[in-house]
Amino acid sequence: MIAWIEHIPIKEFVEIYKSAYSGIGAYAYTRNKDIKRYLKWLYKRCGGAFVFLENNKTVGFVFPDYDWSEGEEKVGEIHEMCVAKEYQGKGFGKRLLQATLESFKNKNLKKACLWVGEKNERAINLYKKFGFKETFRYGVWIRMTKPL
Repeated sequence: MIAWIEHIPIKEFVEIYKSAYSGIGAYAYTRNKDIKRYLKWLYKRCGGAFVFLENNKTVGFVFPDYDWSEGEEKVGEIHEMCVAKEYQGKGFGKRLLQATLESFKNKNLKKACLWVGEKNERAINLYKKFGFKETFRYGVWIRMTKPL
């Protein structure tokens, strides 16, 4: 089940974040205090998150930003999407992404955007299946966008 929450459980999100990035840590914060600071910034910026609950346990989350600007254009920005390692490959990320894109459309946004690490092949492939295209590279990061 996907739900929007406005009070994020930081400790739980830290563990999911660390699990999701295990094996591809080059793109992630590694110290708990840095992860907590980042998650608090995301919460403040986005006002909440979508979570995926499996048997009343949070297994993944995504922070959608409805007020992000790309030049003069207002876009839907996906700042972070994580699914705990043991739940990856089971469709949870797909459903979180679907919910996020639908919420962008409901806010009348015309484009969705995100950054992804260049070696995060699982995520890149998921985004491509949803119609995201690479538009820019910066160091190890790829900018992907999709019209809505």
